[in-house]
Amino acid sequence: VEKTAARIALVQRQLSRMLARELRHHQEFAVVLGTRSAQERLAKFLFELSRSLAARGFSCLHLRLPMSRTDIASHLALTAETVSRAFTQLEGEGVIRVSAKMLEIADPAALGERANLSPARLPASQDWGFAAPRKRSEN
Repeated sequence: VEKTAARIALVQRQLSRMLARELRHHQEFAVVLGTRSAQERLAKFLFELSRSLAARGFSCLHLRLPMSRTDIASHLALTAETVSRAFTQLEGEGVIRVSAKMLEIADPAALGERANLSPARLPASQDWGFAAPRKRSEN
């Protein structure tokens, strides 16, 4: 009974930490939507997408956009045209390269700056690109 109670307490603590982290993320996102420019919103979205993919073992510099520009616009509370302009601006500044749904983060530090992230939130330069893209198995 004590072992089970201890396991349950451990699970409860882990769940509480996960929920608190998720809540912080949503609160930060609400602030982003309310106070940031379109380019900052898009840069933050791309930065977080990259970080999320890297945490799962995928490349954080070469990624496939999981949504259409219209869906990204909806997610960021912007119009599709505004998102397209923000992509064009970031690409014109050499921060990203886009080809259809494929995106390369050409300048991670500049992306972090455009996202208006504090330097403490940015990964060290050697941490960018640490995860190689997963290879597809050929059947």
